[in-house]
Amino acid sequence: MGDVGNIGIIGSGKLGKALGLCLHSYNYRLVSAMAKSHTSADWLASRIPECRVATSLQEVVNAADFVFITTPDTDIGNVSDSVTWNESHSVIQCSGSKSISVLQSANDSGAATATFHPYQTFSSNIDETNIHNLLSDATITITTDNISLQEDLCAIATRLGARPAILPDDQRPLYHASAVLSCGALTALLNISLEIWMNLGFSEADAMASIYPLAQKTLNNVRTTGVLNSLTGPIPRNDLETLRLHFEALLPFSKNSAAVYSLLSLVSAYIEGPNQTINPTSPAAQLIENEFIQRLFP
Repeated sequence: MGDVGNIGIIGSGKLGKALGLCLHSYNYRLVSAMAKSHTSADWLASRIPECRVATSLQEVVNAADFVFITTPDTDIGNVSDSVTWNESHSVIQCSGSKSISVLQSANDSGAATATFHPYQTFSSNIDETNIHNLLSDATITITTDNISLQEDLCAIATRLGARPAILPDDQRPLYHASAVLSCGALTALLNISLEIWMNLGFSEADAMASIYPLAQKTLNNVRTTGVLNSLTGPIPRNDLETLRLHFEALLPFSKNSAAVYSLLSLVSAYIEGPNQTINPTSPAAQLIENEFIQRLFP
């Protein structure tokens, strides 16, 4: 393991706390932490003997060689601009979509700068007993013009059990949209299914017990056999009667749910494999475009 020196974390929210504990579990030296909420910084420092809660941003910077900024995206630039950096510092922001230029003030002061973003979700309830595996098999995207820092960050990602991936700076917003679709949007989609089950009279626990195995099996199928081979339902069958039944049931239940169903079904109709077995001009796609979409968005 390459020694990156002392590490400081600015921002001890869900990501900051989880990343800090994970780094510590791999014997990286986390020496300083600061957050708007002193409770969060205290929580992290109480679990890492050598970590001290800083009372200012500059105190973190003075104590650390590597500084991870895990604040909300809107605060990253202000953090960078509020302290004095020098050429001994490596400054790493953890935003998925923000350009590395948000650290321009640190770069202008001679510091090496980078983006280090785990393509992973983090819960408020951190599983401390399994923190060693927090980023196991996850992808971490890295953006930097500094080759030495890139090597250090790739080594850290690999050490944590993750897969480092070098990403051009101008591609970060599109990349992060993919992350949101894979996580936040997926959660919202499953919530629609949950609400339907509960509307039918089932408890939330019973609804989740039914939804989870199907969703998990679908993810497993996509991983092992590919998207096209995992696609089921009325779209690949061009089952117009079932599509109409679903739409007419969803529309009075929730217009938003009907819209999500219609648009995702339309996306499904445009999924193509090597043999293009699904025709994007299929009767199902035409029904959605010419009838469902028109009724939803007249």
